[in-house]
Amino acid sequence: MIKEAIAKPISTEPLSRAEAASVMTDIMSGNASEAQIGAMNAKRRPAGDTPNSVPGCAEAMPAGNRT
Repeated sequence: MIKEAIAKPISTEPLSRAEAASVMTDIMSGNASEAQIGAMNAKRRPAGDTPNSVPGCAEAMPAGNRT
């Protein structure tokens, strides 16, 4: 999923809640390279966090790692 998310236009298409959860799952499971993680961080920066991206990412985090 991370490759598809990176391919979305930077400023016009924020990630949906499901997409954000899938991307975070890729990152936390070790399926995303450092370059892909950096690209996702750069992609998020112009639009900021959206009402869907924050809960989506939180849903993907293991329960023991939530703060």
